[in-house]
Amino acid sequence: MSDQSTNTQLEEWKQVYTSLIEFGRSALTSSALLNGGAAAAIIAAATADVSLILSRLFWAILFFSLGAASALLALGLAYFSEFCFLERVGESQSQPKYQKYEGPVRWWAIICGLLSFILFVGGIVSAFLVLR
Repeated sequence: MSDQSTNTQLEEWKQVYTSLIEFGRSALTSSALLNGGAAAAIIAAATADVSLILSRLFWAILFFSLGAASALLALGLAYFSEFCFLERVGESQSQPKYQKYEGPVRWWAIICGLLSFILFVGGIVSAFLVLR
């Protein structure tokens, strides 16, 4: 394989990798904003009756708040996973010190991201059941 085709493949890989990272970051940021916005909207809509918040909409607010926290945790974990990846790629040793963290942290970021979306749906269902 020539150096030019190897360089082209490397550039294509970098573009795909960058796009994937940006897509994930956008999805997690959107999830945090949706969950946090939904929790704030419910609280703002129910300010006239505080007991309504505490009794009937408690679960919806809890789901949305935990969803926002989960999305933010996923963003932090994804950042650390990318840090480990970049440190590992930059290392010249055969046993990079960050390699043991990269995989588990990436999986926890994925789990937290999925949990955020599940909690968002749970909040929607909980609010719907109360407000129907």
